Amino acid sequence: EEFQHCLETEADRAEFAIDSDPPLAAFDARIARYKALQDEITQLPVSKTIAFLKIDAKPVKTSLFTCLSKWIHKFQDYLLQKVTTSVTELAEFINFTDKALDTEVTDLDSLLQVMS
Repeated sequence: EEFQHCLETEADRAEFAIDSDPPLAAFDARIARYKALQDEITQLPVSKTIAFLKIDAKPVKTSLFTCLSKWIHKFQDYLLQKVTTSVTELAEFINFTDKALDTEVTDLDSLLQVMS
């Protein structure tokens, strides 16, 4: 119950649907949420004693921490790939446009070629 807020809601899933392009703030919020959860997990005790039973929570903590780390990495990697792709496309456009603008305009046909 303590980590019930960790479960995704329908709105969370819709925000990152495959067909949508979520805003940067949505990524920032999700990454911050996962990092806050990591901080909460590190604050939890490693073991708990209930009557005569001692429970070792270290494997669960490690597993949760690793899972959150993987999700943080996935979000950051997606953003990196998106930015890399955008910059590559922009560089290709600039190179294409630069070459087109170097063309000497002598008549209407060459003007149309440069403008297209």
